[in-house]
Order: sequence, then C-alpha cells, then structure tokens
Amino acid sequence: MIPDYVLEVLEDPSSIKMIGTIDTEDNVIIEPVKMVETVDKDIIAFPCSRKETKTVENMIKRRYVSLAIFQPDIIAYQIKGVFKEVVENGELFDRFKEINKSVLEIVKFRVTEIYALTMAIAGDRIV
Repeated sequence: MIPDYVLEVLEDPSSIKMIGTIDTEDNVIIEPVKMVETVDKDIIAFPCSRKETKTVENMIKRRYVSLAIFQPDIIAYQIKGVFKEVVENGELFDRFKEINKSVLEIVKFRVTEIYALTMAIAGDRIV
C-alpha cells in the first residue's frame, strides 16, 4: 500500500519525522521521532521512551495518528493512520532497543491515507 517512493523517504535516516496526535481536549500534539520502520505493507512502527508517553496515550484514546516525513531536499509526505498496538517485547522491540537503549515500547499504526507535502503537489492524495 505504501508506494516505493514514499518508503524511500520514510526509511532515509536523514529525513525528519514528526508524529502528530490529538489529545482529549482536541489539541494537536507533534513530537519528533528518530526511527520508523515498515513492518508490513501498511503497518508502520516507531519506538517510544518516557518522554513520548503522552503521544502514546493520545493514540490509544483517540486512535488517529499522523506521520510527517521530510527529506532535506524538500520532498515530504503526510502518512495518516489508525493506532494498532503497543509492543513491549519480541523481535521488533529487541531490534529497536539494540539501536536505542532508552526504548520502552514500540507503537504500531495502520496506514489509511498518504498525502504529498512537497510544494508543487502539496495536498494531493497519493493513497
């Protein structure tokens, strides 16, 4: 479901990644995310530490997630989805924990829509 050209930006270590959630008072909360990984054709996972606990709480309560990714040369996408689960052990957890010891849990969400944020085509729905 996620096109290869979007995956390329998503998996680029130099791209900037921001997770967006909505709290119980309808405020938009945006947090930077250092690592993301696609774990299935339409599932994205990212690690969380203590400081992102509010983000995880928002996803569990409100279910909606948005991931914005930007490459330095101004290629950008918004990936919208629905919270799937929190993982606290297993192979995926161990892989993230090996890279970053402060990881406490992994959040997974299912991709439902993808939009272009690149200036020439900003707002165009891709998926």
